[in-house]
Amino acid sequence: MMTLRASIIAVVALMLAAIALACSSAPTQAPVAAPAPQAPAQAAPAPAAAAQPAQQPAAPRAPAPAAPAQQAFQSPALPAPAQPIAQPTKTAARSAPAPAAMTSADGVRRGGHLIWGVGPRVFPPKWDMTQAGVWHFTEHFNRHYSGILQFNPRNGIDVIPDLGDSWEFADSVDEITVNLVEGVKWHDGNPLTVEDISYTLDRWANPPEGIPQPRVGGFKNIAGTEKIDDTTFKVSLKQPSADFLLDLADAWHIMLPKHIVEMEGGINSPERLIGTGSFRVKDTERDSFVLSEANPDYFRNAPDGSPYPYLDLVTTVQFTDWDTQAAALATGRIDLAAPMNLAKAWGVKKSLGDRVVLESAFSPGVMYISMNGEKPPFDDIRARKALYLAVHRAPIQATLSTPIAELPANFVQVSYLGTADPNLSEVQSYYGYEPATREAALEEAKRLFAEVGVTEFTANAGITGANNDSAQIIVQQLEDIGIKMNIETFETAPLRALGQDGNYEVMFDSHAVAMANPVNFIDLFYMPGAGAFYHNAQPPQEFLDKVSEIKRTFPGPERNQQFKDLDTILREQWIPKVPTLRFNEYKLAYPYVNNWDPIPAMKFIQTRIYDVWLSEGAPQR
Repeated sequence: MMTLRASIIAVVALMLAAIALACSSAPTQAPVAAPAPQAPAQAAPAPAAAAQPAQQPAAPRAPAPAAPAQQAFQSPALPAPAQPIAQPTKTAARSAPAPAAMTSADGVRRGGHLIWGVGPRVFPPKWDMTQAGVWHFTEHFNRHYSGILQFNPRNGIDVIPDLGDSWEFADSVDEITVNLVEGVKWHDGNPLTVEDISYTLDRWANPPEGIPQPRVGGFKNIAGTEKIDDTTFKVSLKQPSADFLLDLADAWHIMLPKHIVEMEGGINSPERLIGTGSFRVKDTERDSFVLSEANPDYFRNAPDGSPYPYLDLVTTVQFTDWDTQAAALATGRIDLAAPMNLAKAWGVKKSLGDRVVLESAFSPGVMYISMNGEKPPFDDIRARKALYLAVHRAPIQATLSTPIAELPANFVQVSYLGTADPNLSEVQSYYGYEPATREAALEEAKRLFAEVGVTEFTANAGITGANNDSAQIIVQQLEDIGIKMNIETFETAPLRALGQDGNYEVMFDSHAVAMANPVNFIDLFYMPGAGAFYHNAQPPQEFLDKVSEIKRTFPGPERNQQFKDLDTILREQWIPKVPTLRFNEYKLAYPYVNNWDPIPAMKFIQTRIYDVWLSEGAPQR
């Protein structure tokens, strides 16, 4: 009898071996379902060394029935920044678990095993996702955890309950009181306490020596927490912030068990991935997969009062290249690939038609060039302004966008506030962006470089990807005005480490944020002590004053103008970075995958998976 672990390993091995034949061109045959592993055994899985040899896969199942015709893609839209919603009522008491593969009155089919292809990155090098800033950490680990609040997985914007059942801001917008769900347990059976919440919030805001918290964001604004009673606590802020509600919902801001984190070594193994999320770790294989099973003690119920999650099992499989990820989806070895390279996804879509669904999602984020403001020559604002003006974004956008006639350009030009900027439509009219001002901008760049004596510098970039591609284009753009930019390449983790250590001159990088809100950009990139404050150039006081003004203002036209004023300060008085572009994201999946919607920041928000379900015709694996 093949164990579940052996089945998963066999699936992964089958993918990587058989799929290699399909990687050189678009697939031409119908998808084949993955081999179906046996039901999970009651005993703990055997260690890797004792796993049974992989057996031959079962005969492939027929593909799921075609869904009704759908658009090939969903046109990207720029939503308004997220806003707080009305406080929720308490959830109903948890009922007994429903049997597997049961269809409820509202048509949801329970049970089954979702296999999600994650890529293209290396497997997370750490087990503690709070010490990371790269999205695949959330994809593999976030379903095991909960936050205080969360974003609605249907639209990615509304704030809804998680561990927190209800909340209330003080009129001064510098305090928030939260009531917790009662009776929540960690996966190891220990009760969640207010002390766990306070400990985690303090760890985010004041990380111990040697413990980076790159996604700390607005949690740096926490002044302290106060226990009101066993299920109620209050958070006090250093400065008023109407956006702190969104920080509590940020997918990165998971709550951790104090008794686990305080163990020697902290969260240093999969056995210590102890959360309160809808799934708990069942098995892992480093550099390969994470297998999770439904948490029988999960504290949230579905709308009909029956328990979440709908699925029995979830496996995330790590891919390191787009070709293999696309071929795995095309051959039915995985159910879902997201985020997905547009060109590769389009090849599968063209081949399989309505048997798969390709959709696009707005991706809050920014690609940028970070200049080290503590080291010559970029400690001089003239050098930073010269590089800002020298970069010609339009040809980079045209070159990097997938040349598919049926689809819109998948890269957009951005401001300092990335694709969450409410004034994004005005970006291409800025000096140096707008075609009529390009020649004047280049002449100004040449003059400034000459003033500070810059003729050559070194830039760090990723080994592959859009940032590396844009770096190569900018090498030529700078050469045209007499400047030599040398490129040194690194994997993502060491590249980010150089940024955190300030050990670089210029760095090409990109960041996605977990919400469609410009304040998240400000807190991540531009506030001293922020997780991605790699540029080390101290902000002018006018910038800090404008940020305080923004945070005291609720979303609306007045605040949109404040963001526009802030971007002007960034462009004219500070120039800590050179924003370049941002890409849209794409999801490719079989139609039987339900409630994994292409929403803003989908690779963060859709990682809890508690309400994802597989309809009739899906391989139950």
